[in-house]
Amino acid sequence: MLVLPTAAYGANTHIGRIYPEDKVDIYKNGEKVSEFSSEAPLPNGLLVSCRRKCTVKTDWLTLVVNEGSQFSITTDDFRRELYIKDGSLKYILSAPQSYDILRTPCIQAPFVSVPGNDNLKGEITVSSVSTAISLLTGEMLVLSRPDGEVKIKPGKKATFSCSGPIVTLAITDAIPAEAVVAGSSMNPAGAAGVAGAMVAIPATAAILSKDDDDQIMSPFQP
Repeated sequence: MLVLPTAAYGANTHIGRIYPEDKVDIYKNGEKVSEFSSEAPLPNGLLVSCRRKCTVKTDWLTLVVNEGSQFSITTDDFRRELYIKDGSLKYILSAPQSYDILRTPCIQAPFVSVPGNDNLKGEITVSSVSTAISLLTGEMLVLSRPDGEVKIKPGKKATFSCSGPIVTLAITDAIPAEAVVAGSSMNPAGAAGVAGAMVAIPATAAILSKDDDDQIMSPFQP
């Protein structure tokens, strides 16, 4: 079954590609507006739910999203935001910028690397009570917060616990590095709107890079 996303939320609103193993549901303002079961454009700012694993590829971020996870990616003139409502995913962050934002029910913070450190690989697990962020390969992942920077080194995991307005942080060892996107690689895009090099991901077919179509920016709509 294939229902083209553009039929539900309009053409030219996508910012990358999504490759589902089964089906992907798209939500706008809390209402399901589309579903599809093959490669399709990734909508800008709309909530995505993967029934099984799915892979997402943009010019700055590659994700391997686990079954049942809900997320969105929003790009506009001021930010590039990865929002994770629930679930877990592995990420490759290519050419990080100061306006890259990670948002979950627990945190909202820029997440960048030290200068010259591209292709960070790690994993993020999100629930309504905690957010765990690991860095498996790369020099250092930095989350800028009002109370100071949180620096995550390779092989480490930062866990943020949500309790009302209070957020506590613990740094522990991460899962083994070979568990993340084994055999994968992603090169920075040559220009905005162009995907990177080939990405190979276990349980997901190899993805050949494709040029992104023209896009119209839209606000985040959970």
